[in-house]
Amino acid sequence: MDTELWGKLPEDILPHILSRLPWWSMMKCRVVSKQWQSLLSDPIFLKIAVSSPGALDPPCCVLSNHKFYYVIINPDTQRCHAIPRDNMFPLQHHPEANRFQLHGTAGGLFFMQVAFQCRDRYLFNPLNGTQRLLPAVPPSPLLVLDSPWTKLHQPKTWMMVDDSGHLRLICLQVRETPVGNPELVLWTVHTYDFVENGWRLHSTDLPGKRLEFCISATLLEGNVYLLVKTPVLFTGTGLTHRLFKAYARHMVEMSIKFTDGISALQIFQYQGALMLMAGTEEPRKPPFHVSIWKYDEILESWENVVSMPQDIVDTFYEEMSAEGGFYFDKEGDVCCFANRLDSEFIIGHFSVVGHLLICKRQMSLTDL
Repeated sequence: MDTELWGKLPEDILPHILSRLPWWSMMKCRVVSKQWQSLLSDPIFLKIAVSSPGALDPPCCVLSNHKFYYVIINPDTQRCHAIPRDNMFPLQHHPEANRFQLHGTAGGLFFMQVAFQCRDRYLFNPLNGTQRLLPAVPPSPLLVLDSPWTKLHQPKTWMMVDDSGHLRLICLQVRETPVGNPELVLWTVHTYDFVENGWRLHSTDLPGKRLEFCISATLLEGNVYLLVKTPVLFTGTGLTHRLFKAYARHMVEMSIKFTDGISALQIFQYQGALMLMAGTEEPRKPPFHVSIWKYDEILESWENVVSMPQDIVDTFYEEMSAEGGFYFDKEGDVCCFANRLDSEFIIGHFSVVGHLLICKRQMSLTDL
């Protein structure tokens, strides 16, 4: 479609068009009415987004421990692109421009918020410098000011997910119970739609007092899945991993039992299935272990899809920090990335052979 014609389209029509486009078109069109030319003229973005439309996975953006750079992974070529941090933010005149923190990444976008503040939440496209100020999260519809439920906390958890080609932001909000029942709090789950630029109430009045320790979340078939750390029952010491499925006003716990020392570290959706990465929770303490599991809805059990061979684990996973992760590309290969403890960013590209991951190559910032 001609650029001038895009600019003439009414704003209320654009969301309906964008909702039917694949992610690469959505990224190009999301700011079409304001900064279309700057978006199309960016050579780095064009290399990633237009080389194979509709077939590409979203570029993976991660925050590197390197003091000068952010990193974008191109999943089509498994190459990296380092972006200087000084050129990352277009908000030079923001009164707290140096206090933005990264809260999540997905689909080539950063979700950032002013540190220790409950306002000024932005989406950034680091490839072209454009940004969007998010609307405020709406309060729970059941919150009545003259009721005992008078204290509504600011959002505790933010998770960006790629929900079958549609980027969404998951927000957990908590409100306290009346005096006399301090052990119970109720949570509300909102999801933000990137195309419509608005929040949707997903679930409300979910009981649970430890959801603020949510470490991973994903959307699948309209349900929100939350992986959280909670204190061990009865002892109150140590933490255990628990998986919850949230919908309407219900929260159902799902079984995730592994051998001692192995924990669920990350959940995601892939080709319509709920997936889970399990591994050694403390990478510096051997023996190391990494495996990927798929949930069987019929049997209500987990199937081991692939495991990382011990020699690869010893050389790669040992160096992973909390900022590490992985994803499947369009060929079914696995790309792992991690920030090493010496602040070097590394990437491993693996092929799935049987139930094992065979390393194709590894890269680091020095290979860029």
